[in-house]
Amino acid sequence: MHKLRAWIIEQRANYHELINMSIVAVVAHLAYGTLNLSAIPPYVVMRGWQPYIGDIYATFLVAETLMRSPMGSLGDWIGRRPVYVTIGIIGAASAFAWTIVHALWMIFAVRAVDGAVSGGLWTTTIVAMGGTVKKESRTMAMGTFIVTLLTGIALGPIIGGFVNEATDSKITSFYAASAMFLLAALLAMRLIPVRMTDQKEGPPKEKQNIKRIFSGVVFGMKSIPDYIAMAIVIYIPIGMVIPIAKLFSMQELHMTEVEYGLMFLAGGLLLAVVSIGSGRLTKIWGKAKSVHLGFILAAGMMYTIALIHIYWLTVVFAGIIALGFVIALPAWLARVSDLAAPEVRGSVMGALGAGQGVGLIAGVLFGGYMYNSVSFNFFGEKLQPHYTPFLISAFGLTIGAVLSLLFVKENDPRQFTETDLEHMENSSKTDQQNHS
Repeated sequence: MHKLRAWIIEQRANYHELINMSIVAVVAHLAYGTLNLSAIPPYVVMRGWQPYIGDIYATFLVAETLMRSPMGSLGDWIGRRPVYVTIGIIGAASAFAWTIVHALWMIFAVRAVDGAVSGGLWTTTIVAMGGTVKKESRTMAMGTFIVTLLTGIALGPIIGGFVNEATDSKITSFYAASAMFLLAALLAMRLIPVRMTDQKEGPPKEKQNIKRIFSGVVFGMKSIPDYIAMAIVIYIPIGMVIPIAKLFSMQELHMTEVEYGLMFLAGGLLLAVVSIGSGRLTKIWGKAKSVHLGFILAAGMMYTIALIHIYWLTVVFAGIIALGFVIALPAWLARVSDLAAPEVRGSVMGALGAGQGVGLIAGVLFGGYMYNSVSFNFFGEKLQPHYTPFLISAFGLTIGAVLSLLFVKENDPRQFTETDLEHMENSSKTDQQNHS
């Protein structure tokens, strides 16, 4: 018992910033899960806006994608805590706005704000968590990020559903989401330092101004075009499956909503535990091999879902696909994070997130269409439309896995710094002066 207590004290001392950041992130992701997965769908149906639900969610995804990179650059400029506090307060106001806004066109505006909040939450959380640990522990930190996200996705709908049923109302879950966003902002003020351990001490340089945000966005895009292309390719298949997963489970596997919810909850919590352990794998064989193995595993299992139509095997294959992503994603995020110095890490990670968002949007649009109308002939076997998205997704993941083998290297010599950003800005000014 004494050794266990000593070990806990040691871990607390080594990872106190990561633990504090995780507390804030769990609350924020619970708010995210409650709002997006529980509160909005039944409310939209109640208001008679169901024909527009796809457009409402598309607005969210577009805004989220557009804001990931600027929010990362903003965090590089003013620090992570101010950004987190601000997005928490705005998120609380936006969630509450759903209860008082009754015009559909205004709902689209509110939804765009929701997306901007989510974009800021994604980038700021990832960069802040990565900044709390040393390079060799960064995969573990990224795994912890996955844990907080999965916790929010798994428990958010339960919280939203419970408060709605307890009050016999469709809007109480919005109040709950708003309260959790506000709580996340308050916790951020207390638990998150203005600048993380690996950032330079002191205030931003005087010569920096708001133009630095836009310079940072451009810098991030120019720094990792290979990883951005890979992100788009891999997230198109992910986006194709997201909107049809529940429908497929109910229509083809004959699951009830309760069975699907329990499977999702159990799987999410199990993967949350595994994602932390993925950090140990990278210490054994490196981040690059984890990325390669995870995406190859996910691609291979996606073929089996499309071609082997057996209930229990499909559930097993889906679990292995999720396991592949849990192995690959933390290592991939950590590898990209390693390439950037703390002062420009938000810009680089935000650019990666924007690429993921572009792929996700494209996949959502393609997946829904294919699920309802596109059959496919695969080596003489005709697949029904409900299975087509999984086969196309498998093709996409295969290409993504090949790109990971080409692009993700353990000893990538690139290192992006604030000096590189300043050089890009100076070169741009020189070009403008020459043209004027």
